Amino acid sequence: MLNTKVLNPRYRARNLVAYNVAGFACIALAVFLLSTQPFYLWQVMSLDPSEMGATVGSLGVMDEVTAIAVAPLFGTLIDYINQLAWRHSLLPSGTRYIAAIAFFLLFASLSSYGSLAKRVFPDVYIARSVFAMGVTGVMSTVVVLLHEAIFSDFSWHKLVFWGNSGADRLQRGPSEGDVEDSERSSFLDSQDTSAAGGQSSTRANGKLSALLGIATGLGSIFSVSCLLTLPNRLGESHPYLAPKDTLRMAFTIVGCSALVLALVLVLFFYDCVRERRAAGYSSPTSDQTRIPYFRMMHQGLEAAKNNSRIRVAYCGALVSRGTSVAITVFIPLLVFKFTMPRANVGLVYCRTLRATPAKRDTSSWPF
Repeated sequence: MLNTKVLNPRYRARNLVAYNVAGFACIALAVFLLSTQPFYLWQVMSLDPSEMGATVGSLGVMDEVTAIAVAPLFGTLIDYINQLAWRHSLLPSGTRYIAAIAFFLLFASLSSYGSLAKRVFPDVYIARSVFAMGVTGVMSTVVVLLHEAIFSDFSWHKLVFWGNSGADRLQRGPSEGDVEDSERSSFLDSQDTSAAGGQSSTRANGKLSALLGIATGLGSIFSVSCLLTLPNRLGESHPYLAPKDTLRMAFTIVGCSALVLALVLVLFFYDCVRERRAAGYSSPTSDQTRIPYFRMMHQGLEAAKNNSRIRVAYCGALVSRGTSVAITVFIPLLVFKFTMPRANVGLVYCRTLRATPAKRDTSSWPF
């Protein structure tokens, strides 16, 4: 009889919550930047509205080219660091490194929008490219963490920390949900990985994927309802600030939140190498068979040749990414074009109030 084991043992509820919060935060920051960018270019960079479409489009191209370039680098680097972590017990797994770097890049980019950027080119283009690197790094890490959660011993009752204690559950025995999660997380050892994939519970895997989808969707809602209104709220609390100053301040505040997330979330990510070592697992490779970085990247690209499911996933990602990019570029620009005439009228009105003496002639007002 074949021996079975769990690929990712000792998976805890905080690990699940951490990577879902990372996806939530990443999407929230991305929606904030994409939605405010036309207004930032107009208010802060004083860009001519007639050039707005071309500038936003070229920034979108810069974003996608950067993401395409760094995505395989980040993904391979996670596996390569995991390989090194097996040889050095003090090293954490690759997901923690890449997530920390990615959130720091988000902080650097948003802070550049807030204080350093002086010109559209090259300042804003560089900041947008760095932001694309950060988003790609976070989402690459989240996908790996989702895979680790699927092939783990996680069970949903671990989230119910306010319920019965672990001792009570042992006396009661496993519940139906625990049995289902156990069936999902159990699979054959490294020699029979392909057979194990077929034994995984599709239903339970779908729950974890759906939870991540809910987290990213809530991130978009949070960004629209809280982050996008931040410049307006800053203007109300600091009426002496110009609109461009409140925009810069909002970018700085949001960027600092990314730095805080980098320091907090990374500590709660699942460390696959450490947990496997604690469970008595051995390294999947020896010192003599250590795979170089670029060879590892080549193996990842070669996998698509012999696996039709990977090719289908590539096609799905192409369609999904193309659609989302078109929408995220077009909608903020459409909103800007719609609101700009009204904003101009409001600026004229405010300037009239400031320039007119106490006894004003209301016939000269634009309203």
